[in-house]
Amino acid sequence: MSVSLYYTARRARPLNEREHTDIGTSVEDYQTDEFGEPFCLYGNPSSMDGPGDVPTVLAGATKLPSDNSLGFDCLDHWADLLSELRAVLPDATWRVSVDDSELEWDEANQRYNI
Repeated sequence: MSVSLYYTARRARPLNEREHTDIGTSVEDYQTDEFGEPFCLYGNPSSMDGPGDVPTVLAGATKLPSDNSLGFDCLDHWADLLSELRAVLPDATWRVSVDDSELEWDEANQRYNI
């Protein structure tokens, strides 16, 4: 059975050039062949929005390995990246989940709890 990590960030204003660059650099720094699936960002995240929705400025999904021990390491790795991306977009409303189970944000440690 396949399990995936899903992530979205929404806010009223689009990404600026600096944010695009910072996100791209962070994603590139974290990419690895160790877990099989690369970290994936959708090319046009706002296409997911319905009428009246706050625009989606970042969205994607990454399949997690079926091996439980590798899957945990992978989830921890991508949670670190998503925590870094959240720092780039602190004014966005974030949703990060493994399938339907939302990951909690630890405000004190500025990190997703896994």
